[in-house]
Amino acid sequence: MTSRFNQKLQHLSVSQVRPSSLNPRADVGDVSELADSIRAKGIVQPLTVREHPSIDGDFEVIAGHRRLAAAKKAGLLSIPCIVDASIKDDKTVLQTMLIENVQRANITKSEEASAIQGMLDLGMNINQVAKSIGRKHETVESRVKLAGMSERTQKLVDSGNATLERVMKIDEFKDSPEIKADLEQHIDSFNFEWEYNRAKEIKRWHDNTANAYDALVEIGFAVKTVEEVCSEGKWELLRSFDGTFPLDVEKVANLEASSFESDVLEGIDEYCVVLNHSTRTVQWYKLSAENVSELSDEPTAEELAERKLRESAETALRTSRVTFVEHMKAVIAKPKKIKHAHLLLTQYIVGVGYKRKDIADLLGIEIPEGVSTYEQVSSFLVEELQKFTAEQLALSLMLVELGASTSTPYYFLFDLDRFDPRRADASVTRFSREVLREAVDWQESPGEKLAREYWQPNIDIEGDSDVVKDEVNF
Repeated sequence: MTSRFNQKLQHLSVSQVRPSSLNPRADVGDVSELADSIRAKGIVQPLTVREHPSIDGDFEVIAGHRRLAAAKKAGLLSIPCIVDASIKDDKTVLQTMLIENVQRANITKSEEASAIQGMLDLGMNINQVAKSIGRKHETVESRVKLAGMSERTQKLVDSGNATLERVMKIDEFKDSPEIKADLEQHIDSFNFEWEYNRAKEIKRWHDNTANAYDALVEIGFAVKTVEEVCSEGKWELLRSFDGTFPLDVEKVANLEASSFESDVLEGIDEYCVVLNHSTRTVQWYKLSAENVSELSDEPTAEELAERKLRESAETALRTSRVTFVEHMKAVIAKPKKIKHAHLLLTQYIVGVGYKRKDIADLLGIEIPEGVSTYEQVSSFLVEELQKFTAEQLALSLMLVELGASTSTPYYFLFDLDRFDPRRADASVTRFSREVLREAVDWQESPGEKLAREYWQPNIDIEGDSDVVKDEVNF
């Protein structure tokens, strides 16, 4: 602890007093007004210094860097300083500087982050730093993560164009430098949440593909590239899976020979698998004698371009679906007020059969073990649903209706083929998307935009009056 007996007031030559390289404030800013005040009244509050650790006879500033700069600008030859003999180690210097600076309103988050990282580098842990500077553990932790970000990110956070919440999300990918660097480029983007979910999908893919490859080879499946499958011209993509051939890379990574029926294992040479890094999907193929001659032809440049565009659109739509679900949950969590129908909605939901479990999941209600019969679930949900607003219940009911009857909720809204204007259900999908856009402020995602562009030629054809006339005459 600093004692007044270790402190001594002296007038030191300005040339003897040096700024500290440990100062968390990289820029002291404009000191013109302060220099004018010093010329008129002198330095009212002495600087705090210590003996310089490496230059004999000189002193290092601990508190008062702006006053030192202003004194030099004002032309002073000497300045009043409190020489504190108790402060000798860099850890104490950093702590003292940081305490002084965090009390200033204009210290930036990145300057604070740099100082905290310096204290950690000197051997302190986050809890010790938090206690010494009077900050919450979470606050110190967020600054540490900011210190590990690029200079661009730090400037965006300082300017208010990016948030520490997004910094925390980016830090989740610190063990995947390429993914982290790519996500940082979108920290100030409107589509950050979409990019964040895309990054999670990419990381999950990379984390599991090696194990998936090993599992497939161990069982005996041939693992090929898209180019190999296309060039060999004898494979047909499986369209019906019945749960036998999983498409999720994590499930594939856990496959064993016992996961397959004997007839599949006996004819295993008739199958091959593609771990498609472009679309991040697992694709199962089977030999097709019927299509050998047709598939053996080399695809044209137009076909390859169309295939690539389709894969890009499908990949983007998968990410859009994840972002959409999270957006819906956020809207439900902070709903607007509603005037009527709370009790009616609650009782209606309890009576909608299997869909009520989907609503419970969307609202975050966990049905306890042992509550399994229709009557038990009904009684439990009547009580739990009363805790939500009528608007939350109404919105959940609408979303479950849109996502019902499919193992992948809201899939039809993000199915590339449903963007095709020639389909009978295209207008229904388009109408549902427009209703959602107005009701919950859902803005068109990059995946939806890419899907529209993919089908644009067909949209143009659909609008041709001659085509409509032919159909009517027919």
